[in-house]
Amino acid sequence: SSAWGFRVRAAGAGPDAAATFGVPVARAKVLALGVSGGFCGLAAATEYLGVAGTVDGGFSQGWGFAGISVALLADLDPW
Repeated sequence: SSAWGFRVRAAGAGPDAAATFGVPVARAKVLALGVSGGFCGLAAATEYLGVAGTVDGGFSQGWGFAGISVALLADLDPW
């Protein structure tokens, strides 16, 4: 675990307490969203350009909605 990871976890679990201890809550959330989006984009690029070799009209296969369902089943805990 790193200091950045601790800040992100603290901002998500208890934003008021994290702000009290000096964690920039809004910045931590935006950075976490940006890093997460970057990894998602990298995975999508690998899948569509590396495996399929093309991006066609049937680009979206509903994986976003499946991901929401899986996240809810996991109680919004990635582990």
